[in-house]
Amino acid sequence: MSDFTGAEVPDTDFADDDGSANAELRSALEGFESSASAADAQLVLNLLKGERLLVPVVANVDSMQDGVDKDSHMTSVEYVNQDGRRALLAFTGVDSLNDWDPEARPIPRAAHVVAQSVLEQDLDALILDLHGPHTCVIEGPMLVRLAISANHREYLDAALESACDAIEELEGVLAADWETSAEEIVILLEVETASPTLGHDIAHILQDPNVAVVLDRPLQVEIKQV
Repeated sequence: MSDFTGAEVPDTDFADDDGSANAELRSALEGFESSASAADAQLVLNLLKGERLLVPVVANVDSMQDGVDKDSHMTSVEYVNQDGRRALLAFTGVDSLNDWDPEARPIPRAAHVVAQSVLEQDLDALILDLHGPHTCVIEGPMLVRLAISANHREYLDAALESACDAIEELEGVLAADWETSAEEIVILLEVETASPTLGHDIAHILQDPNVAVVLDRPLQVEIKQV
């Protein structure tokens, strides 16, 4: 699910962007920074879907002649923590980027494309607004969910179909299907004879990382004995 080869192209068109931060996103980042709750994380993800981020690039000198920069190239910025974990930096606005480095050049990218790039480069995290006003580290399942956000419904349907196929293989299960609403996902089971381990076996299937990472709302299992 993390194969995003070529994620850095094509460039996203933000020709009319003036570099201002989304005030609602900034507020959500403040809440997530203070609470790190699942609800605040989901709010951040919801607001980042389709949002523009600014990826800084800086000049790296390739060669010098007589103390003068002869050859250089621009590169994105990788942040390395004390424990060796590596992250890509991005910013919600030019103000927060300038607070970090006024010499950096901002390159606008859609947030999900930036997250895809993090995964493709085998980095550990995406860090938003490193010097504030509200720093946010996006990593693990949250990072993957941001990367797939543009096609989330497809990934969700595929994961639920795979889970239901696996559940149908369990002893006594006749059929498994699912339905979704804005509030929850419900897996509907028809069971002839429930085995003593049915609940445990279903939970094991639903805890598969490929299923868990795409779940963006509560999941319920309803069993009908026939």
